[in-house]
Amino acid sequence: STITVEACDDGVPSNATAIPFFYNTGAGSDDVPSALTKATASGFTTTAGSSQLYACEVRYGDLAATGRQYVRLKMTEVVKSPVLGGCHCNRLIV
Repeated sequence: STITVEACDDGVPSNATAIPFFYNTGAGSDDVPSALTKATASGFTTTAGSSQLYACEVRYGDLAATGRQYVRLKMTEVVKSPVLGGCHCNRLIV
């Protein structure tokens, strides 16, 4: 999957714009997270396979620069292959 983060003007979202963000990965039996990596607005493509954990972090300045207050995580399949996935969102801390 290609993962992107979009800034949105409401919860629908009526208007969305991809923004840069940070992410790290955890894999294996311990899921120890890697160092943060900066993704551009184009996002990043996950590694094929299972047992992977990705955590995405949006910085307030990147969101505020758009004039919007909502974010949406968008995951687009790169190949036709089922993937088990989930998303957890925390509140934005300024």
